[in-house]
Amino acid sequence: MAKSEDIVRLVNAESAQESGLRSHWYDVLKHIKKDLAYIWDKDVKRDFEAMRGELNQIKHILTQLSSYYKTNRKAFRKELKEVNSLLSYLEEVKASKKWVRGTHAGLQRIIDYIEKDKISLRQYRGDLHVHSSEKVDNIPVSGSNPGALTVAEMVKYFRTRMGQKFVAFTDYSRDANPKAAMDYWVHERPDIAKEVVDYDDKRIEAVYKSIDKIQRPGLEVFKGIEVNLLWDGRFDTNLPASPEVRCVNCSIHPNINRVRFAKIRRSPGLYTNLAILGIQNPLTNIICHLGFSCNEGVVENLDWDRICTAAINYKVAIENNLHPLVKLIFDKIMDFEKYPADDPGYKKDLIKEIKDNPSTYLRLLGSPVIRKKMKKYFRQGLKLAINTDLKWNPFIGDGKLRKQGRFRRFRDVKNNQNFRIKRIRFLVCLKIVEKELQKAFKSAGINLDNIINSYPPNKLALFLKKKL
Repeated sequence: MAKSEDIVRLVNAESAQESGLRSHWYDVLKHIKKDLAYIWDKDVKRDFEAMRGELNQIKHILTQLSSYYKTNRKAFRKELKEVNSLLSYLEEVKASKKWVRGTHAGLQRIIDYIEKDKISLRQYRGDLHVHSSEKVDNIPVSGSNPGALTVAEMVKYFRTRMGQKFVAFTDYSRDANPKAAMDYWVHERPDIAKEVVDYDDKRIEAVYKSIDKIQRPGLEVFKGIEVNLLWDGRFDTNLPASPEVRCVNCSIHPNINRVRFAKIRRSPGLYTNLAILGIQNPLTNIICHLGFSCNEGVVENLDWDRICTAAINYKVAIENNLHPLVKLIFDKIMDFEKYPADDPGYKKDLIKEIKDNPSTYLRLLGSPVIRKKMKKYFRQGLKLAINTDLKWNPFIGDGKLRKQGRFRRFRDVKNNQNFRIKRIRFLVCLKIVEKELQKAFKSAGINLDNIINSYPPNKLALFLKKKL
């Protein structure tokens, strides 16, 4: 008969093993939720279903994830370490039937979710349209239409708070509305007005210098640019030709020259022709916010067959720009005076705003007409970039709004709540947005591979080099 102290020792050992398994599993679970969709193909599924025993199926998934992470050890250093640690631990200890059943059930739920073709926010790895507040050394302000936050502030936020894997800083090559900017700065600072508005490529170069100085383990920072596509199809800068530039966003900003763009902004045919010239430029990676500042009705009547075909042929992603939606959330829904912390009314109002104005807040994906026209091209491999065009964020820095936009507006800070309360509300808002986008994805036949923001950094880098 076993001695009582031996039994106690055995029970304690088993408890320690179970605790170790749970600890390792919780470390890995977040990676499985985020990355299993990338490895879950018909071959992995076939092998998974053919294996006998739930524990063997768990090990199979972990092994496949480990192989996936090994394709880019630098980008997936943490993930690879934690998955391999769990695999090693499973070889050393005997997992209880209860742990195996519970873990396998959780794994099966994730698989079931993936097979329903639902695209989750967990699969969103980074934003490819972000603006900063970096300024040229000899100019005391940061240009006429920049963001309100520094490169360093945003890198820290994306890496530590959002857990993203990449970000592209795509500041403007020139001012998008030089007349309005000059009118403002002549009044505010006549001594530097011309320098501020006509900042040339110097400000982009200042942004790149800031990127070079930043330590960013776990976050790939792409040096990018948002170029203005001129009325004749030319870029307004030669900077995209530099090997230093890795992400080129091409945008039509009609306010650059209202006379030259007068006919284009009200003609679907002329606008389509210009957009295609931008797509055909071999340096373009993303064609951004199509229809921006156009007359009502122009966007839905663009020749989407020609635009989508050109985008596929020239390996360019079409942007779905969610800036108005992000602005709505930050400026209105996150207002804790209008919606106190214990008031759930913000959820109903956000849902109503999106449902009442889908084309405003979901942009291209909010239009049933455009979704229908683009659907067959997503099946052919058309790529989509879902970006925020971010210029300001209440979670970064001191949480207070700073000088923002080309007119340097100040907005009241009404949400001086602690970070945790604000973050909970923000995450609830994201889940609401996720559900609305999932409906649009399903309607348009969009799968995960169509969305370049879901790519791991190494795959995204290949897309930006037009090697995918």
